Amino acid sequence: MRCTQMLLLPIAFLVLSSDVIMEASAGIGIDPISCMSNIIQPSPKPCNNQTCRKACVERIGYGTEGECVTKGCKCTYCTNWPPRQSTNEP
Repeated sequence: MRCTQMLLLPIAFLVLSSDVIMEASAGIGIDPISCMSNIIQPSPKPCNNQTCRKACVERIGYGTEGECVTKGCKCTYCTNWPPRQSTNEP
């Protein structure tokens, strides 16, 4: 009987600790990434993806991608911060 009790005690601790770990990890999530795009003016001439990418990095910062579109140079950048929520209440 004593051997059985000694065996059940570690199993009980294991079950309790796994519940605690599951509760703690349930609140952990991946933050959504918010991406934005802007067409910069004036766009570099001639507009190609290489000059556009360089202009985007110079104007916005590293981590920015640039591509030429019909309206000019489109810069896309992403952040780990979600978009700001409106706090106005009706």
